[in-house]
Amino acid sequence: FLSILDNQKLNKLSKYKHQQDSDRSLLADILIRTAILENLRIPYFKLPFFYNSYDKPFIDHIHNFHFNTSHSGSWIVCAIDKNPIGIDVEKIVEIEGLEIAGNFFSEQEFQILSSSDTENRLALFYDIWTLKESYIKALGKGLSIDLKSFSFNTSGKEILLKTSLSHDKCFFKQYNIDHNYKMSLCAFNNDFPLNVTLLSIYDLYRKASE
Repeated sequence: FLSILDNQKLNKLSKYKHQQDSDRSLLADILIRTAILENLRIPYFKLPFFYNSYDKPFIDHIHNFHFNTSHSGSWIVCAIDKNPIGIDVEKIVEIEGLEIAGNFFSEQEFQILSSSDTENRLALFYDIWTLKESYIKALGKGLSIDLKSFSFNTSGKEILLKTSLSHDKCFFKQYNIDHNYKMSLCAFNNDFPLNVTLLSIYDLYRKASE
């Protein structure tokens, strides 16, 4: 995989302190470039990435192809669409969810979380967290957006967003890829695939080498 990377990506990988983080970032890059090759038929080496002021990558001069990646633990995921899109995957680990929620969740989200059953609280925390991450990533402004300035409610059949930000209507979907992980997707249309396409690292190597 390293042999087909450009200097731009190699420089970014060299800045990671931990090898596992570097490996995940490498595979995320290969994964999205494989998707680009399959959908746009543009070879890897002819497609440099550019970054907006919030460090979100994009492809210059191609306005109907947007992508986003995320990685955590043993999973690397990506999403593509004709409109801006955001995706987030998180490994579920034992944390003080209420304490973190007090710092980053809206008052409504915090109340929902604190009133939930203790045995379900951690899963609910990661549901909300990945939804919030996917949303700000779709908007392309990252953590410059105050995480307390919008709220999610997942108690009904539909994932509901309450926000003061002005933008086109966005939609959300969550996928069960692993019982130890949560994954959320934010898009500006409701045309979500029913299932996630799964690739092993060997599938990815084969596709990237074609």
